Amino acid sequence: MIYDNLLILIALAKVCTGTLLPRSQSRYVFKPEAQSTFRNSHVPELVDFADSQYDIDLGSSYWLSSYITSTNGKQYLAISHVLTQKEQDTKCRSSILDLKTLDYWVDLTYCTPQAKATTVAEKASPLNLDFGTYGYKATSEDGVSKMAAFVETTDYSINLSWEATSKVMLNGGGGIIGFGDRPANATHWGIPSAKTEGSLTIGDEVVEIEPKSTFTWYDRQISWGVPKNWTWFQVNFPGTAIKASIWAFETETQSKQFATIRVDESIHILAYTLTPDMTKTWTSPNTNVTYPLSWRLEFDNGDYLKVNSVRPDQEMYGSRHIADSAYEGMGMREEPKD
Repeated sequence: MIYDNLLILIALAKVCTGTLLPRSQSRYVFKPEAQSTFRNSHVPELVDFADSQYDIDLGSSYWLSSYITSTNGKQYLAISHVLTQKEQDTKCRSSILDLKTLDYWVDLTYCTPQAKATTVAEKASPLNLDFGTYGYKATSEDGVSKMAAFVETTDYSINLSWEATSKVMLNGGGGIIGFGDRPANATHWGIPSAKTEGSLTIGDEVVEIEPKSTFTWYDRQISWGVPKNWTWFQVNFPGTAIKASIWAFETETQSKQFATIRVDESIHILAYTLTPDMTKTWTSPNTNVTYPLSWRLEFDNGDYLKVNSVRPDQEMYGSRHIADSAYEGMGMREEPKD
């Protein structure tokens, strides 16, 4: 079976002025942004950030990807993704990837749904989403500037807090995108490079985070429609102010491929064409889904990216239904040969 569900790939891309080190040099350069506020002072948003933090009956997505340098020099990618859905158990997904050895730990837990905050009184307090083993909460009065998240599994734990020291990513230019068959849309915004503190625990090892060399991308989405399948690339360009949130999705009647590029406070929307390389694939032994491991993104302005997964198996497997599983992992840009 060729992939027909959810694929999320986090990519690190090197540009001419970037500071990303080749893997042979064993270390990546991670650095949080240092803005005094996450709000864009020029481009107006179409969403209320604090209000959109609360879950809705149709369901929504809470996501973080933390690019971690530990105090002992080891580097990791940690992912947490809580996906709530109407009349279904919440899918709580997470993983940790050692960026040198590519050792990988992954979990998907079916969490019991929480009651939704619907009244003004319920929304008077900052977000506190607690599923017992997974959680997200706001720790500042504005509900966004300071946040924390935790994951507890039998093999590892993730305990992180972050400050919104990064200008907001306003997907679609204002924080709303079409998502699914018309007129369905989604609220989608993120804090792409937040200052981060905390720790990981892997087995018996406690990994303390070095905040100066770590950043977190927090991503928030509320959807009033669901495409048949979708792919999302979160692309970081180390050493620059460039962040990219890149979507491709299909419905029964249409296919859409577009990128939101944030450069400091400027927002650019680019059309592109996504071509998966089906000569490089991995088939899951759990779901029998075949995922591509390499993608070419050709933009209308003439630029392109070729992104390769850093390890084949980055599937988060859900045992109840094939659509519960998702490929959520890390890729790297392939350097041009010419």
